[in-house]
Amino acid sequence: MFGRRVHQAVLDSGDTETGVTIHHVTNDYDTGDVIAQCVVSIIPGDAVITIEERVKEVEKSLICGVIQNWNYSETE
Repeated sequence: MFGRRVHQAVLDSGDTETGVTIHHVTNDYDTGDVIAQCVVSIIPGDAVITIEERVKEVEKSLICGVIQNWNYSETE
């Protein structure tokens, strides 16, 4: 499950938070080792679109931080 379906499932479940995970890419979807994670709160009255917007902002920030702090010598 990905995209808006994830956000809808979070709303339907009544969860109070969701999150963002940056991980190494493997041949299987979302199975690589975790590089970084961040919690995103669900705010009362949220809709799928507001969750999606907030998650995307966190994703941008988190991936930029991961790239800036990546130790490229570890990948050689």
